[in-house]
Amino acid sequence: MKKIMTLLLSLSLLTACGWHLRGDLNLPSDLQSLYIDNQSQGNVTEAELNRLIAANDVTVTENRADAQYTITLSNERYERRTISVTSGGEASEYELTYEVDYSITNAEDLILVPKSTAQVIRSYSYDRDNVIAKNEEEELIRQEMKPQLASQILNRLRFLSAAPVSAPEATQDNQ
Repeated sequence: MKKIMTLLLSLSLLTACGWHLRGDLNLPSDLQSLYIDNQSQGNVTEAELNRLIAANDVTVTENRADAQYTITLSNERYERRTISVTSGGEASEYELTYEVDYSITNAEDLILVPKSTAQVIRSYSYDRDNVIAKNEEEELIRQEMKPQLASQILNRLRFLSAAPVSAPEATQDNQ
C-alpha cells in the first residue's frame, strides 16, 4: 500500500511540474490540418515539423487552401561560435545556435503569428585531443536541436487567438 501511495504521489508531482512525453505537444483539439510553406531550399525544419504534426494526428495538406493554418518557414541558419578558450588561445567550448524564421496565418490569410524567430542554443566542451569524438558530439547535438526547434514553432499554435496581429514586429522565442 505504501508503494502505491508513493507511486501516485510521484506521478502527481510529475504532472504538476509540467513534465510531458517528448513529442506530446498538446495541440488544440480542433486543429485538423496545416500547410507548410517552405520558402528556402533545404530547410530541414520542414521535415521535423511534418514528423511532429503526423505524431499528433494532424494532416499536412498539399495546398494552402485546404489548411486551417499555414506555417511559413524562411531563413534557416546554423551558427557555431567559440565561447571559451584555453590559456594557449585554443577553443575549449563552443556554442551552437540553430534558428529559423516563421509566421503563422489562418485560412483567411490573417496573420496570427507575425514573422518570428525560433531559436535553440546549446554548448559543448571541445577537446583537441579527441577531435573525431567531439565532431560526432557536435553532429548529435545538431540533430537533437531540430525537433526542439520544430516543437517551439508548433507550441505557438497552442496560444493562437482568433484576432489577427496587424503589426509585423519580429519577436524571438528562446529555449
